Amino acid sequence: MNGIVNSYELQQIRTKSQDNLKSIMVLITILSGFCFLQNAHLIFKWDYKITIIYCCVSSFTIMVQRLLKSRSISQHCCFNIFESLLLISYLLSLVYYIEIEKVNINFISYAQLVLQFLILAVTVLANRSTTENDGPDQSFQIQEILIAAFKSISALQLVFISLRLTQQITWGWIQTLIIIWFLLGLAFVIAVCLFIDVLQKCRNKSDGIEEDKKQIIIQGGIWLNMVAFGVTLLPFATFFGCALNYDFEILQLNQYAFGLTILYYLLQLAYYHKFKQQLIDYFLYYDIAQSNFYIDQQLQQIQQNQQQVENRIQLKMKKTHKISISKVPQFMVKLSQTYYKCAQHADQSHLSSMIQQNKQNQKNNYQENDNDNDQSKRFDLLLSSPRQRLEISQSIGQDLTSRNLDKKKFDDQSSIKQNKQEQQNQNSQKLCLVCYEKESNMINMPCGHGGFCKECCEQLLSKSELCYLCRKPVTHSLQIQEIQNRESLVEVIEVLEQQNQ
Repeated sequence: MNGIVNSYELQQIRTKSQDNLKSIMVLITILSGFCFLQNAHLIFKWDYKITIIYCCVSSFTIMVQRLLKSRSISQHCCFNIFESLLLISYLLSLVYYIEIEKVNINFISYAQLVLQFLILAVTVLANRSTTENDGPDQSFQIQEILIAAFKSISALQLVFISLRLTQQITWGWIQTLIIIWFLLGLAFVIAVCLFIDVLQKCRNKSDGIEEDKKQIIIQGGIWLNMVAFGVTLLPFATFFGCALNYDFEILQLNQYAFGLTILYYLLQLAYYHKFKQQLIDYFLYYDIAQSNFYIDQQLQQIQQNQQQVENRIQLKMKKTHKISISKVPQFMVKLSQTYYKCAQHADQSHLSSMIQQNKQNQKNNYQENDNDNDQSKRFDLLLSSPRQRLEISQSIGQDLTSRNLDKKKFDDQSSIKQNKQEQQNQNSQKLCLVCYEKESNMINMPCGHGGFCKECCEQLLSKSELCYLCRKPVTHSLQIQEIQNRESLVEVIEVLEQQNQ
């Protein structure tokens, strides 16, 4: 694992492990001190204001520590300041309520409850928005959410205590402290799970872990079990003894709790000083494992992204193949220089136009034949008598012959000019509308507009996804070629897919 984490990151993780260990020891010290003073107040009749002052100083110290750890003043720092000030105000108002005057202290507990639930909501929303991007800090974010939830439930317990002190409710103290019993029950379940985990690690000898690391894990697990059972048993014995004392005037449990608190804290100090380096290595081991686990997750995410990209490429190729086989027509009908239709869509209209054109050609041929027949009948009538035939042959025979020759020559010249003009028109219609140099052999689909060469079509589609003529979206383009002896029918030979999609 150390090969994945460099020396700079290792030093940062070691510093973080030392800070975590110190923070846990500070919390154990604060909790042990509170249990010691509260039990001493009930057993030796110490002044309760000592416990109040101790709680105020502890809250103020935690607030200052968090402000010093934060690099800038953020909303979380402001929330920590407000919750610490409200807690100190509540504790001082208790002294004022007991010593000086019976005032309403419930509104402070209500404000504390609203603030804690607001902090919980902000913490959840802030961590939810950064969970996907800040993978290594996910455990820290979960820790923040759990701490905010614990504070919110504790604020609700303060409301019950305030209502009980001001006699707004007539519950006993065992009933009033029901939320504390709930939290201590959760802590006891966690302590049992940790204890079972340590037993399994002690029994498993061939689990692929080096002996030194296994010793560190076992020593760290024992210390965590000591912390868990201490956090569970000390508050339970203290608060349950207080409830029994206030309800039934029984002090025996507080006496046991007082001795247990002293013994537990001394044991914690001894274990901490003896195995301090092993405990730091224990936190270091799990932080490195968490960092490597995040790296593995990132590698898996990268592989998944690559697989998704490959799947998209394959899907796109299949889609293109599907278009080229099923959606692309084999033949297109040229209706004008710039407009084409699929052969199956345009067959009916093209057939009707061809039928109309054939009918018109037949009609014109019939009219020309009728005119020729009339002229031949008139000429035969003139030639019916020999005399008229002689006169016509002498007078207009030469003229008719010359006129026929001139007419034939004129018809030949006009047909040559017409053929040249038609050929020029056909050649000009085959040129690209953009460059006027290359042959137009591309059609935009599905609008059916064409008249472009392949190079101009690719340039136009690379700049815009819209058709150059109708400004409609273009999904793909067809490359065509002419079919011999079929003027209006062209064949599709290639598909050019839109690259901007």
